[in-house]
Amino acid sequence: MLSREELIDRIKKEKLAFEAMKDDLLLNEELKGKFVAVFKGEIVDFDKDERKLVKRIFEKYGYAPIYIQKVEKEIPVEEIPTPFLCKEG
Repeated sequence: MLSREELIDRIKKEKLAFEAMKDDLLLNEELKGKFVAVFKGEIVDFDKDERKLVKRIFEKYGYAPIYIQKVEKEIPVEEIPTPFLCKEG
């Protein structure tokens, strides 16, 4: 299992890959306004419904460090939803 730091580092790399592709993604009418999943620097899936996308991604890749973001001009506040980073109590 990856350490917390390794998970964050990998997700940051996927985010950088998304940011590098963002302008092209915004020009793609099939992806614009939808959520995309970035894994190993590539778009591996997309959907207008984030929950459906997350479910498919976790079924296919398990709890891997995957960056999911909506293709839109403005990016909302970052969240990294993962059970590995949550603290109880």
